[in-house]
Amino acid sequence: MSQVINQKMAQIINDYISGLKCCLEDLSQQHIGEIAAIIYDAYRRGNQVFLIGNGGSAATASHLACDLIKRAVVEGKPRLRVISLTDNLAIITAIANDIDYSKIFVEQLANLLNEGDVVIGLSVSGNSPNVL
Repeated sequence: MSQVINQKMAQIINDYISGLKCCLEDLSQQHIGEIAAIIYDAYRRGNQVFLIGNGGSAATASHLACDLIKRAVVEGKPRLRVISLTDNLAIITAIANDIDYSKIFVEQLANLLNEGDVVIGLSVSGNSPNVL
């Protein structure tokens, strides 16, 4: 029995790694460069970057915000202003309950968004209406 489980686990791990390799091979260096340029331009102008997403993409938005906040620091230079709108559960659930779930990001942005700010929506399916 243990050998069967180990074989199944090995196959699951193999499939996962193969899937990651395919994803990485499909990434466009040009598109990544364009996104980086948009973020850098916002930084130079002193604008903010907002990140949004649902489910696993919400976690990715939160993680990316964390990485940008702590890793994009140059001593003596202004810091990149990044906010993940997925991180305040009280606001999200209040908007979902009192207004509509489809408005959980747009209502937050109505309070925070300024001209020149950047909003990055993350969606694995590409079909999340509140992100689109």
